[in-house]
Amino acid sequence: MRACRCVLTGQGTMTCRHVYRDRATPCPHQPGNLGTGERCLWHKPQVRKGDPYVRDLLLQAATLNGGDLAEFQLAGLDWPGASLAGMDLRDSDLRDARLEAADLTGTRLAGACLRRADLRKALLVGVDARGCDLTGANFAGADLRKCDLRDALLDGTILLSADLREADFTGARIVSFRWNGRTRFAGTIGLPSRSSSGPADDTAPNIVPLDADHDPPQSGGLADPNLDLDRSHIFAQIDESPTKALPAIQVGPNTPVGPAPPQRPTIGRRWLAVAGLAGLVLGAAAMAVVEVGSATQQAPTMDDARLADLQQQHEADVAELRKLQGRISDLANEAAASRQAAAVAKGEVDAARSSAEETRIEASRLLGADDRAAIASARIAELERSLADLAAGVARGDRLGRMLADGSAKLVADNQRLTGIERDRDAARSLAETLASEAARLRQELTQVATDRDRLAKQSEIQATELAAANDAIGRYLAKVAASDLGEQLGEDANRGPLLTITPGKPLILGGDCLVTLRIEPLAPASPALRPRIDLGLTVQRPAAAANPDVTVILYDESQRPLRRVTFGFPHIDSGAPVTTGHSELTCEVSPRFARIVVAPGVGKVTKR
Repeated sequence: MRACRCVLTGQGTMTCRHVYRDRATPCPHQPGNLGTGERCLWHKPQVRKGDPYVRDLLLQAATLNGGDLAEFQLAGLDWPGASLAGMDLRDSDLRDARLEAADLTGTRLAGACLRRADLRKALLVGVDARGCDLTGANFAGADLRKCDLRDALLDGTILLSADLREADFTGARIVSFRWNGRTRFAGTIGLPSRSSSGPADDTAPNIVPLDADHDPPQSGGLADPNLDLDRSHIFAQIDESPTKALPAIQVGPNTPVGPAPPQRPTIGRRWLAVAGLAGLVLGAAAMAVVEVGSATQQAPTMDDARLADLQQQHEADVAELRKLQGRISDLANEAAASRQAAAVAKGEVDAARSSAEETRIEASRLLGADDRAAIASARIAELERSLADLAAGVARGDRLGRMLADGSAKLVADNQRLTGIERDRDAARSLAETLASEAARLRQELTQVATDRDRLAKQSEIQATELAAANDAIGRYLAKVAASDLGEQLGEDANRGPLLTITPGKPLILGGDCLVTLRIEPLAPASPALRPRIDLGLTVQRPAAAANPDVTVILYDESQRPLRRVTFGFPHIDSGAPVTTGHSELTCEVSPRFARIVVAPGVGKVTKR
């Protein structure tokens, strides 16, 4: 895609000198490389718009301008299927543009030139085409519903199978257009509807079909009574001025409509005058012959005087008849001369028509040649700019070559540096593999150490259990000694166990062969006058194979003087659970502060349930 040379104003110093017709704002585009004071790409008709790259540039311009493409010179634009819906193309030049199947819905085309534009099957719903030049435009199969065609020029316009429903033709200059039975005119406004049989509206211009085999419609100018819906017909404007008349021209479905040659009404009136005079003379002669015949038949009964008078009258009539015959001969010669003059005039008219057609063709050719010359000039200028750009590109290529050489040397150095880095990375990878194998070996050793640690921990637990069992056995033995008479013989100190401090809410725990837990909770007395009450809860956990022990609890005050003595005895029955509990409520003078727990192992045999 070629780059757009037409940039917005404000990005350079050059400006487009195009002056808009209906606004004072300047053109927002710059002429780019065309030179200061020149017109931009879009307002320079010499620049060819038929190249494919113009499509992308036009979309860019529409995006930058918000769809404002007014007065753009787009003659010869080649863009079938273009999407230009909602664009502003007022007063733009779209001559010979190829916009087949384009989407122009809601586009503003007021005042645009669409001469010979190809808009077949285009979507033109709601288009503002006021004052457009539609000469030779091809709208075959196009959708022109609700199109505003006021004051538009239709000359040789093709409307075959077009949809013109609700289109507005008010004030349209209709010279001629081609239509067929598939052209839809329902609901059109301002379209001439008079036929050759009589006007339907005295204010509407006269439109008649110029078709050799198609009779003029009887009730409207656009009715097609034929069953062949695809057959085309031509409608043209009739000039009803008294000095001009439109001759009956026989044309086919594809015959272009052109101006009719002027008539010579004076020749027609002169020939009618000659014919009338000849009729009068012949009538008078016939009457004279009849009278002479009658006089000859009546001669035997008339006198000589009467016969002489008739003879004189007859001679006078014959002389007058000869004069009339001479006058008729003169008029006939004059009529022949008039006919010859009419034939010469018709030949001159035909020659003038041929000359006018050749002149029109030559003018079209010259106009096309002028356009082609302008386009060729713009193309040459463009090629010159391209050559300059190419030279600048060669210079840039040289600079790039030097830069590439420098870059190549730098790349060689970088390659060597990267090779060293690659070697270092390989050494690091080898070291990492060595460290990974060493870590695996250390993990195995750690696993072995952990196994040895667990084995030693189990052995320690077993030894601790055995030690605890030995301590329990020694404790039971000492308790038995303390509770038996032998303890009393050993002295008062041997009977004492550890003195435990009572803390409300915390249990007292005594270890040994049996694990004894004592809870002492104060109870609120029924009245303040009563002595304090306490609740004792005892829990004994013994070995599974031993009998339940006897437990004695001695309570002391804060001076360690004994207050109460409570003994718990349990039956020697192994119920399967080696836990025994006891409970007692006591009344003391003061709240106990210390306690001593004496456990005497059971001496009876264990009874199995």
